[in-house]
Amino acid sequence: MLVRLEPRRAAAGFTLVEVLVALFVLAVGLLGLASLQLSASRGNAQSGVGTRAVLIAQSRMEMLKSARFTDVGTGTDLDTQCNTAVQIKNQAGADQDFFTVACTYSFQDSDGDGTDDLVDLDVQVNYPGASTPIHLISSRTSA
Repeated sequence: MLVRLEPRRAAAGFTLVEVLVALFVLAVGLLGLASLQLSASRGNAQSGVGTRAVLIAQSRMEMLKSARFTDVGTGTDLDTQCNTAVQIKNQAGADQDFFTVACTYSFQDSDGDGTDDLVDLDVQVNYPGASTPIHLISSRTSA
């Protein structure tokens, strides 16, 4: 008796090798996404620190510009307040970021009458992780 063998039909589904290759490709993709997420988190945190540094510099510059001209750069409490470092605490109350502030002044006699009537103000804020500090520069007159 002759048995006739029919050609075997391909089974529906995936082979074990195909499944393993697909899982490997998926794992590599997910690792790439995790790395991207970590990088984005670090970037957001660093930009938040930079924003705080700019806000500190702006507040110190506004303090200098709103003070009396004769109080700027004369060793008064204004100078002490301007050059005071700032410590930011996180929500749990622990120290988080430390900002150093330096305020410098350059007086000039702009009209040649022998009296200083112009001051250049420079506020510099250094903060953690910054390659360059924040600089705000402005001028004000005695009038």
